[in-house]
Amino acid sequence: MQDQLLKALNWDDLYQSLHFSTLEKNQLAEALYNTKVAAYEEALFQEAHRYLPSITKDQVHLTNQYTKGVLKKQANLHASYILKTHNADLKKYLNIIKQDKYPLRNSLQIAQEVDKWTQARFKKRAQLIARTESFTPITKAQTDFYRQNKISNTKFYFKSDKASCKVCKVLVKNNPHSLNKVLRVGIPHPNCPHQWVAHVEKKVELNPANVWLGGANLR
Repeated sequence: MQDQLLKALNWDDLYQSLHFSTLEKNQLAEALYNTKVAAYEEALFQEAHRYLPSITKDQVHLTNQYTKGVLKKQANLHASYILKTHNADLKKYLNIIKQDKYPLRNSLQIAQEVDKWTQARFKKRAQLIARTESFTPITKAQTDFYRQNKISNTKFYFKSDKASCKVCKVLVKNNPHSLNKVLRVGIPHPNCPHQWVAHVEKKVELNPANVWLGGANLR
C-alpha cells in the first residue's frame, strides 16, 4: 500500500513546483549584481581614502557603463550556475526520498523537507557565495583605481596568513605581482578568503577635484 501511494505521487510536477524558476534566477542575478556594485564602490572608496583622507563615501559612485556591464554579466552567469547546481541537487534529493519508503510522505511533507534542505544547503554555501561574489568586484575596483588615476609602478601583494591551497601558496611565494598579473589571475579559486593589496613605492599625489571614483568616462 505504501509503495503504491509513493508511486502515485507525480514526481515531475513535484519537482516543477519546488525547483528554482527563471524568474527566481533573474531575481538572484539582480541581487548578486547589487552586491557586486556595493563591493566595488566600497573597495574604490578604500583605495581613494588611502591617498585622500578627505574623500567621503557619497563621492564614490559607479556610473561607468562598461564596468557595470561586466558586473552584470558576471551576476547573470553566477546566478545561472547557482540555480543549475541547486536544481540538479534537488533532483538527486527527491530521488533519495522517492527510494526511501519509510516513513511515508505526502506532497506537503516532502515540500516541507525540501524547504529545510534548501535552507541548510544555502547556509552551508553562504560563505562560499559571499566570498566568490565579492572578490572579483573588489579586485576590479582596485585595479581600475590605479589604472584610471594613472598611478604607475603599482605592485600587488597577495595577502594570506594561512594559504592552504597550492595556487594561493604560489601567489604568496611570488609576491609582489604586477597589475597585469592581477588582472590575469583575478580570483584564484571559488571561496578564496585572501585578497590583493596594492603597494606604491613612490609618493602619490592626487587632485581631489580630478580623481577618478567610478565615473562614466574611462581615461
